[in-house]
Amino acid sequence: ENAIALDPSLLLSCVQNLAVCCLAERRGDECVRYYTAALALHDSPELRCGLARAHLTMGNLSSARQQVEEARRLDPEWSTQEVRERVTDVESRMRRVEEWMKEKEYERCVDELVVCRDACPLWRTPMILLLRCYVELEETEEAFQLANEECAWVENIEESEVTSELEGKDVDEELVRLVLLVFLQRNDQTSVRCLCSRMKTRDTLLWAPL
Repeated sequence: ENAIALDPSLLLSCVQNLAVCCLAERRGDECVRYYTAALALHDSPELRCGLARAHLTMGNLSSARQQVEEARRLDPEWSTQEVRERVTDVESRMRRVEEWMKEKEYERCVDELVVCRDACPLWRTPMILLLRCYVELEETEEAFQLANEECAWVENIEESEVTSELEGKDVDEELVRLVLLVFLQRNDQTSVRCLCSRMKTRDTLLWAPL
C-alpha cells in the first residue's frame, strides 16, 4: 500500500505479485480480495483478467466469465481469449464428467478431471471426483498420492497433531470417507483404526456406501 501511495503506476505489478504469493499458498479468497480492492482504486482490463484467473483457479467459473466480459467492455481490443477458452474448456469437461459419473464410466472421467484440476487447483470438486474415480478403479496408490497432496494428515494420520484438523466443523466428510476407502484398499489397518477413532462421531457417514 505504501508503494502504491508513492507511485500509483505500481498498482498492477503489486497486485499481480500478491496474487502469485496467495495462490502459491492456496489462499484464493485473499487473492480475490486483493484484486477487488485494486479495482476499487483503478478499473482496468488487466486487473479484470487477473481477477478472472483467480476465480478460475478456485473453480468460480461464472465469476471468472463475468470478469472476462467486464474486461472486454472496458477495452474491446484487449485480448481475453486465453482466459475465456480456459473457462469454456473446464465447463465442457465438467459437463462430460457429470454425465460419465452417472454411467459409472470412471476411467473416461480421469483424464478430464486431471485437466480440470490443473486449471482449477483450488477447486475441491474435481479433486474429490478424481479421488472417487481412483477408488472405484482400485488405482490405490494414485488415490493415496492425490489425497496426500490435498491433505497432509493423510500420511500423518497416526500423529496427534492432526486431530484438530479432522475434528473441526469444516472437515470435508466426503474426502475423509474416500480416504478411509483408500486405507482399506491398501490394507492399512493401523491408519483405518486411527481415522475411525478420530472421526468416531461421524462413523455412520464414513461407512455409508458410495
